Amino acid sequence: MTTRPPPPSYDALLAEAMTQVPGLCPEWTDHNPSDPGIALVELLAHLTEMLLYQARQVPEDNLRALLQLARGAAWPFPPGQPLESSIDETLRAVRETYRAVTAADYVALIAGPWPRSPEARALKESQAIRRAHVLVERDLSRVGAELGPAPGHVSVIVVPDAAPGARRPAPSPALIAALAAFLEPRRLLSVHNHVVAASYLKVGVSARVYLRDDAEAERTRTRVQAVLRDMFDPLIGGPAGAGWPLGRSVYGSELLALLDAVAGVDFVEGLDIVTDDPARRILDGQDLVGVRLRPHELVDYEPKAGTVELWGQTGGSWQMIGS
Repeated sequence: MTTRPPPPSYDALLAEAMTQVPGLCPEWTDHNPSDPGIALVELLAHLTEMLLYQARQVPEDNLRALLQLARGAAWPFPPGQPLESSIDETLRAVRETYRAVTAADYVALIAGPWPRSPEARALKESQAIRRAHVLVERDLSRVGAELGPAPGHVSVIVVPDAAPGARRPAPSPALIAALAAFLEPRRLLSVHNHVVAASYLKVGVSARVYLRDDAEAERTRTRVQAVLRDMFDPLIGGPAGAGWPLGRSVYGSELLALLDAVAGVDFVEGLDIVTDDPARRILDGQDLVGVRLRPHELVDYEPKAGTVELWGQTGGSWQMIGS
């Protein structure tokens, strides 16, 4: 027989249960043995001790047969592996997500089992995926139909790992094909999977940046462009620093606050968000609120698309000193 650690005793089970009472039920303050609730806890600890004892009386042959049933007939029982280790390994395998039912399941599969899968190991290139986003009832594989409803379809948008500062990281066709093959047996029977790259909307920023008296113009210009580039970065940008969220619109108020916090900047005026698609502009009357992104899009920040003017105090008045 394999040596197993002894099960918790009645006293240990009761003590553990009692430590949970204050947190789960703070209003329960009478913990004397005469309290009916305490008597119930003691009874449950006694029954638990009995069940643990009975469970340990199952013969090893029965446990091995149960493991074989759970893992499948083709699973070879590891020679020389302790039975307890095989049980723990089987429990982990059973609890691991295999079937993709919800959007969170797809993300969990890509973050967990995907790197260890045969499909990922067969790739000759890096199979690292930094971000995965799922849109249900969308078929992003059909150009022109991205925004229309597609019942029974699930689109998985992936952003691969890339070098720092990469503007438009996109998965290779081989990576897309391998991930699609990995997800295929894990889908529901009525669902069609589509693995696609994120789309990018080109965005530029124009603004008049007024400098403090002690600010160095060129250094401040570098800082301004750096904070804009980092904010829109698909891997490290966004409010949480985990990449600009897919489909998250760009708002002028956020950019004003971002630029106003740059060292050397006094205040900012004339902010404009430049894009190739005027229909994406969000307006409040004549005032620009922001630029709208579609659910499968990220920002492609293009510094040359906008103009950042630097203004400084000269002779008691503001003068443009560079752009």
